[in-house]
Amino acid sequence: MNVAGAWAQQDTGFVRHVASLVFVDGLHIVMRHARTGGRRRRPKAAESLPFRKLDPDIAGPAVLRQTRAAAHRAPRIVIRPVRWYALGCSEPGETPKTGKTPNNLDDSDMSGKRKSTFFGRKPGRPVSRLRQAVLALAPLVLGTPGLSGAQETFTLPELLEIGLERNPGLLSLRAEREAMDADRRDAGRLQNPEIEYRTGEGEPFDDPDTRSLREWGVSQTVPNFLSRHFRQSSLTREVEAAEEGIRAGALDVATEIRLHFYRILFLERLLDLARQNEQALDEVRGLIEVRASAGEVKELEAIRLRVEHMRARNEVTAASLELSQYRQHLNTYLGNALPDGYLLEGGLEADLTIPDLDRIEAEVLPGHPILQEAARHREGAGEQVKASRFSWIPDPVFSATSAKEMDGDVFKLGVGFEIPLWNQSRAATRRERETLRRLEYREEALRMELEANLLTHHNHLLLHRETLRLFEEGLLEEAEVSMQIAEVSYREGEISLVEYLDARRTHRSIQIEFQQALYDWNRELAELERAAGGGIL
Repeated sequence: MNVAGAWAQQDTGFVRHVASLVFVDGLHIVMRHARTGGRRRRPKAAESLPFRKLDPDIAGPAVLRQTRAAAHRAPRIVIRPVRWYALGCSEPGETPKTGKTPNNLDDSDMSGKRKSTFFGRKPGRPVSRLRQAVLALAPLVLGTPGLSGAQETFTLPELLEIGLERNPGLLSLRAEREAMDADRRDAGRLQNPEIEYRTGEGEPFDDPDTRSLREWGVSQTVPNFLSRHFRQSSLTREVEAAEEGIRAGALDVATEIRLHFYRILFLERLLDLARQNEQALDEVRGLIEVRASAGEVKELEAIRLRVEHMRARNEVTAASLELSQYRQHLNTYLGNALPDGYLLEGGLEADLTIPDLDRIEAEVLPGHPILQEAARHREGAGEQVKASRFSWIPDPVFSATSAKEMDGDVFKLGVGFEIPLWNQSRAATRRERETLRRLEYREEALRMELEANLLTHHNHLLLHRETLRLFEEGLLEEAEVSMQIAEVSYREGEISLVEYLDARRTHRSIQIEFQQALYDWNRELAELERAAGGGIL
């Protein structure tokens, strides 16, 4: 590893500014640290770290500006490509030929004339390997972003596994199911018995002495066996419906994760296409501006290209923002289980195989968790109707009493019934019957809705398959060849700017439509999976 560097230190009143440069095989790392002890004074241009002019082909104007302003920014570490002669080294491994450091360059390089030694050595001496290693490893010790910690990659099955474990909505459904199961177990238990104790004093008519009285009593209500059985069965059906609700929730979570996964892949591809379009327009813009300055083309063409280039940069920004938004949505949907800067492994693919609709309706659809949940609710309502039919039978109350009275000890056993004289629960029975009818209609409506969704997504798949076949049969290749011809023709002056821009828009539109068709295919396949209740993908 070849390393060259320089340290510059300056005291400017209340500000102590320390900056360092490290050049490692074509990368320079700018590290700065500022410590203020009073009013901070912004260093002048001559006080900042000087640089010789970098190669625009390597660094570019933006990098040059950022390099000169690096000492004025907040604490950060910036890594950029650079030519070795920035420190007077013509090639990696050579020592400075002139002995100049960033602080004693000549007047052509900077206005300051401050002299210093190179790493504390005399000018021209080579840097020790130990110091080279220290400077090279300094960013790693400081935790330089981008040099430590690789980005973690996730596949679709891994995302599905995380979502089924961490999704808040699914966790809520599981907690609700456990609560309903606890209610079912509690409803199966008998009521607690009632224990009563009484004490007092009494005076007999024929005896003036006072006597103590006490009484113990216990009673137990035994619910109607038939009503209790059907109510318990109804609660069991409700717990089963909650389990089917968890299955339906898991199906929704899996579908949403797939849709987010495909959307992110689609947006990443759109961002790549937008960047390629922006770079191509930037190259053509530079060529036309040179030709316009030479008078070979009209200035209006250069202006139009600048406007088109600005539009392309805006498209890059918009695609990047939308991609960041969907990445955050996916992480939120997974309970923020993904690390920052995560990557997705996979691509938008289409095998153009469509499941048979008749087989799905006959074999897969009846087991849909939404239909099963509706069926369990309907069965639970039916059990409630049966329980209401026997609710007129009263719950017997058994009791036992032991008492000490004035005439002696008394022990009594008893049983009591509630007589349905005024309220015979006819309204409750009618209410349960209407609830059962409502759930039956709801189950049928859900079935019809799912069948309609199946047909809709199946037809969409047929349409997207035909669209993808058009692209695969040569439309993409023709668009690419046409764009290459348009670029060559415009550079040679054979076509006008309007024709070139029309050709580029057409080429970009075809590329976007192809990616949109791939995304639509995968999206409709995921929606078909949800409408069928699983078992397709």
